[in-house]
Amino acid sequence: MKRALLIAGLLGAAIIIEFVLVSVPRKPTITYKDKPLDTWFYGARTNFFHETTRQAAQDAIDALGTNACPFLLANLQAKCGNGALYCKLCRVVPAWLRTRLPYAISKDDLRAITLGHIRKTGGFTRQQKQSLADCVTGFHNPRLRLMGFDVMRAKYETDPSFSPLCRKLLSDVHPGIRLKAAIALAETGIVADPREPRLFPILLAALESKKERERSLDVSGYWFQQQPPGGPGRIRKAFLAGFQLSQEPEEAILRRRVLTAMYRLERHMSQEQKDRFKQNLR
Repeated sequence: MKRALLIAGLLGAAIIIEFVLVSVPRKPTITYKDKPLDTWFYGARTNFFHETTRQAAQDAIDALGTNACPFLLANLQAKCGNGALYCKLCRVVPAWLRTRLPYAISKDDLRAITLGHIRKTGGFTRQQKQSLADCVTGFHNPRLRLMGFDVMRAKYETDPSFSPLCRKLLSDVHPGIRLKAAIALAETGIVADPREPRLFPILLAALESKKERERSLDVSGYWFQQQPPGGPGRIRKAFLAGFQLSQEPEEAILRRRVLTAMYRLERHMSQEQKDRFKQNLR
């Protein structure tokens, strides 16, 4: 009885909080075929993750072209989606009650979906590309940060906003993201700033340690409708970092990328660094 009352109390509080957040008026969105873009984006909410809804949303975004870019960026910047408490409680309440509540879409899932659309959408201005890069570093979820980083790398690797993003992520709290940023800096030219002192230790640690490489792979996927958001589960994946098509182990592919990055960095190494690098080639 006490447990039921506790759940009911928490659910009530979560619903009130979610109602207040969702009730904050948003700027009107542009329309496609006489329907607002957010209607295409969310569908009926209960079918938000269905392929048909996502394709219909992408068709609307493609038709609207550059006019859809502010909407996509706003999804990354604004307080959209449901909080973790509401999503968790919706999982444990009885089915009859769950069907009467607003369908839960977590903030991170919504942002992951948005990044998927951005990956397929062009026309961002230079300022919007910078805004996208700024959003990436602001994501609390490391899986979402890495997903956003990979979107930036795939679409805007040559844009002036990309190298500064890599440098910021060299100080990320997650070692796997630091490694991906270090590799990207080495791959984009060599090296935007060869005096960058953080590059060598990050790359060397990954070359020396299989565990370090695996820590990067640990956050390379994003799964929808999971708690914590994006964590591994049985629900289909939103994104994986293009390794899965190869028969070679993902860790071995990552090691080869690290090795290539180190070779590109070699001419900027001190003699001591060169010696340590060569020790790991044996």
